[in-house]
Amino acid sequence: MNRSMSTALRTWVASAMVSGVMVGAIAQPTQAQVQSQQTQPVLLAQSNQQLNDLLRRGRQLVDAGDYAGALATYQQAAGLDPENARIFSGIGYLQARQNNFQEAATAYQQAIALDTDNADFHYALGYSLANLGDYSGAAAAYRRTTELERNNVDAYLGLGVVLVRQEDYEGALQAYQQVAALSPNNAAVLESMGSVLIQQERYSEAVEALQRASQLNPRQGTIQLNLGVALVNSGDFTNGLAALERASELEPRNAQIHLQIGDIFALKEI
Repeated sequence: MNRSMSTALRTWVASAMVSGVMVGAIAQPTQAQVQSQQTQPVLLAQSNQQLNDLLRRGRQLVDAGDYAGALATYQQAAGLDPENARIFSGIGYLQARQNNFQEAATAYQQAIALDTDNADFHYALGYSLANLGDYSGAAAAYRRTTELERNNVDAYLGLGVVLVRQEDYEGALQAYQQVAALSPNNAAVLESMGSVLIQQERYSEAVEALQRASQLNPRQGTIQLNLGVALVNSGDFTNGLAALERASELEPRNAQIHLQIGDIFALKEI
């Protein structure tokens, strides 16, 4: 394959990876985690009826989807019990749900200062920092999460995403490999591995990962798109274009796929 085609294809892959098309979204902290975190303060504060009432009311508001009301309630509770890490984690969750990621990060940092070895807090901090574009800080938080919980798949996934956005492809690949070891039938992770391997010009390995992803999820258009890019870069135009055509059939409204096919035909003439 000529160098201009290879460069063009890898540049497109890099752009898509950064935009989140190929690496997927980072899993956000869940409401269930926050609700379970709020049970302990209730038990610890039996003597403080006002605090108990606030926490109970806060949970009810969360269940009802009134995040602004719940946030105000938990902030009031934090004033009554400022040493309670789990209240601050609840505040962080509610801020994040409202896309107030700077405030969420601050709340999670307060929670961590009070409970330094809580993996959930570090993960949630990583999520908030990633959404702020602080990828270095997010990576540090995700790494700390994996130190505390070595089987935390979401933390490795988050780490992989923010490392890709820092263009640390080798580090991202190692994070995705950890996920693949923990969850070998995860098609999304295999796709992410493939896109990183393309960026490293390790095309045969990319093809292998993406073919496995395709077997697990044959109707995912982006997998076929990545597979087509990897095959074309490795010189297999016939199968590469076939994969791109499958991607087009699966996602007929995806303009990027049609542009990619057109670019390949155009570059092939150079």
